[in-house]
Amino acid sequence: ISGIRMIDRVCSRKLKWYQTNEHFENSDSNDLCRTLHIGFFCLVGVFLVIALFSQRWIVFFLQNPVKKIPDSHEITLQHGTKTVSALGLDPSGARLITGGYDYDVKFWDFAGMDASLQAFRSLQPCECHQIKSLQYSSTGDVILVVSGNSQAKVLDRDGFPVMECIKGDQYIVDMTNTKGHTAMLNSGCWHPKIKEEFLTCSNDGTVRTWDVNNEKKHKSVFKPRSVQGKRVIPTTCTYSRDGKLIAAGCQDGSIQIWDRNMSWVRIRVMLHIKCQMLLHCLMCKN
Repeated sequence: ISGIRMIDRVCSRKLKWYQTNEHFENSDSNDLCRTLHIGFFCLVGVFLVIALFSQRWIVFFLQNPVKKIPDSHEITLQHGTKTVSALGLDPSGARLITGGYDYDVKFWDFAGMDASLQAFRSLQPCECHQIKSLQYSSTGDVILVVSGNSQAKVLDRDGFPVMECIKGDQYIVDMTNTKGHTAMLNSGCWHPKIKEEFLTCSNDGTVRTWDVNNEKKHKSVFKPRSVQGKRVIPTTCTYSRDGKLIAAGCQDGSIQIWDRNMSWVRIRVMLHIKCQMLLHCLMCKN
């Protein structure tokens, strides 16, 4: 307000000076005052916009990241009485799957859910084995189920079986010569680009890739090794964002990375972290 009054006084004084000295006509002086007023208001508006946006960005960067989560509305879905050990959300966000230590896998449809908040389907795809991992494929049409047994399963969106991985021969010493896992599974995930391929790791010391259309044998085998060259158990596995690399977190605290496209498998990168066991790993874009 003070600035507006000041610019108004300056314009009035200039107008009087122009009229007394007859340098300009009244129309020219009025146009000059109007131009000064408009320029001043535009300048004030620009400063206000800059101040507003800068304040928002400062608040955005300085506030707690947890507070950014939209948690103003929430519901509680009751899976069962035992521990929930696996969750999976389809790419569209319309469906949720849960698995737990009670061997059950439940399907939740948010669009068709009523006030009772009940799952529309419940089943035990792996009989008496605890569910360890559930994940929708990149297209959301199939689900990878990893449990405490040695055979991963693939279900469709409604829970009907699509394929089951074959079990390997546990009496063969070299695990690359078996067609499948021979011990309990630990983790699994889908390929980010190829919708028919997925990855599993097991206590038999191997990481294997599979094709949904071929359940008789794995596609490739990767064997983690310690610094001394001994066998180490992979506890979690994942693909890179482009699907060219495969990473496994191992029981000795190491992260081992392989090139998926190489004809002969060799550890490309090995990182050691000071911890007892890695439970989950995720590869970033770079």
